[in-house]
Amino acid sequence: MIDSRSTFIALKDGYGKTLTYAEMGNRIQTITASLLAIGQLEDSPRIGVFQQPSVDWICSMLAILRVGAVCLPLESRNGLPRLATIVKISGPIAVLVDSTTIEDAKKLGLEKTTVINVSQLNVPSTTQIPITAKPENPALILFTSGTTGVPKGIVLKHSGTVNVIESLVQRYELDQEVVIQHTAFSFDMSIDEIFIGLGSGGSLYIVDTARRGDSRALMEIIANEGITYTRTTPSGYLSWIRHGADLVAGNTSWKHAFAGGDKMSDSLRQAFRSLGLPNLKLYQVRLLSPSLLTHLTS
Repeated sequence: MIDSRSTFIALKDGYGKTLTYAEMGNRIQTITASLLAIGQLEDSPRIGVFQQPSVDWICSMLAILRVGAVCLPLESRNGLPRLATIVKISGPIAVLVDSTTIEDAKKLGLEKTTVINVSQLNVPSTTQIPITAKPENPALILFTSGTTGVPKGIVLKHSGTVNVIESLVQRYELDQEVVIQHTAFSFDMSIDEIFIGLGSGGSLYIVDTARRGDSRALMEIIANEGITYTRTTPSGYLSWIRHGADLVAGNTSWKHAFAGGDKMSDSLRQAFRSLGLPNLKLYQVRLLSPSLLTHLTS
């Protein structure tokens, strides 16, 4: 039987690429096959993703998780010297790049690391590759600046991430949300965006590099793409509303605005009231509890 969701849009990006759930599954299988060809996948090895924000970034992350490896987001906006330090600390066995980042990848100290250009993986895999990830295994490593300025890795387990996402979906009755993914992949809010979109059977719009951080452009995407779910900091929302309130006038799609990272202020609540959108609700939640995180020690 064909899953009724297979023809639904799962991923769309700012570069004009769209994938249905079936197409996303096929793309994940193709990237997964390239990872299996490396070998050395026992004991949850680390595999980096150094790509532009696109549908392939998401498929690469899901392929890494599928084979039981640990996804290491290498956010290009962090700068190459910092990324080289992260690579040195984390020791990935492979890094997935694309045609736009492959040259910069040469500056990350990857001489002994397998580099896979996903832009060249154009032949779909015909083999169904099983999911080997286990709940207790690490899923992602997100690097913070650290108190000393030296990057510090935070490890997220599969079980903890699943529990948090399921809790949000159930508590706030989220269902087939259309989510805008604009947060840096090295920030925990991006995990919320990705898995609320896909985990609720909805879709994910991945904002291109040029428009990330552009408040008016983000509000335009919210209006034009039928976004139902957003997440950013209170200061981020204030900037969005200040620069793009006119773009969402009369919007009926946007329903869930989740704020985190800072304390919610009265000025933020008033700013949302000023939009005059009766379907839109503002929430403040913390995505990941400290009890779900462990520090990278090696």
